[in-house]
Amino acid sequence: MTNNTAIAIERLLSYGLYRKLITELDVDVVRNGLLDLLGLAEPAATPLVCDEDAPISQLLAPLLDHAAKQGAISPDTLDNRDLYATRIMGLFTARAGEVQAKFDADYAVSPQTATDNYYLWSQDTNYIQTERIAKNHCWLAHTEFGGIEMTVNLTKPEKSPEEVAAAAAAPASDYPKCLLCKENAGFAGNARRQARQNLRILPLSLNGESFFFQYSPYSYYDEHCIVLSEQHTPMHVCDKTFKRLLDFVTQF
Repeated sequence: MTNNTAIAIERLLSYGLYRKLITELDVDVVRNGLLDLLGLAEPAATPLVCDEDAPISQLLAPLLDHAAKQGAISPDTLDNRDLYATRIMGLFTARAGEVQAKFDADYAVSPQTATDNYYLWSQDTNYIQTERIAKNHCWLAHTEFGGIEMTVNLTKPEKSPEEVAAAAAAPASDYPKCLLCKENAGFAGNARRQARQNLRILPLSLNGESFFFQYSPYSYYDEHCIVLSEQHTPMHVCDKTFKRLLDFVTQF
């Protein structure tokens, strides 16, 4: 089992290189981080194996199975596996300043280049749950008022009774204050809150105010993005709302 896990680490490293999440200089650093996280003393003797088309869930599965058998994922629920998987992918996720620098360089080419590359990167880090989003049911309903796009979102399964009980028993905390606060970037998660080690948000100025831009991990529609305020404030529609929206449209 240990050797299989070590080989699985090499496969995930190959994925990270192929997707340009890491460079050759990062391989030893990330490998050591994975060995430490998974409790392995040494890496596999086999070279990196390139899995260009392997889905990320397939690459993560043996690592999560190993963690569960070692008691690092306990109880072994979908939520806890998600927390651990995000922790793993956090080792492949660039620092916020690097992500912003890449976005700014791409924006100098065009806003579409910047958002396309950021969207793809968010998928590659497994922040955007591409495989789960593919399970959604979408169709166009024809009504007397015109077409209405309908979606049954299946990306986030309902919690089991065990997970509901664990969340209720978990210590209460107001950090981050909500799921749309900027402090979620890099957050480890817990029984009440989702992990966000693979989330990096981008600063925006809208109508002279500080905001941040990110994509939604569980999309309700194509390239579902979120713009959040620097401050935790109640949602409120006023004249400033439309100025911010128009400023966003101007920039993108």
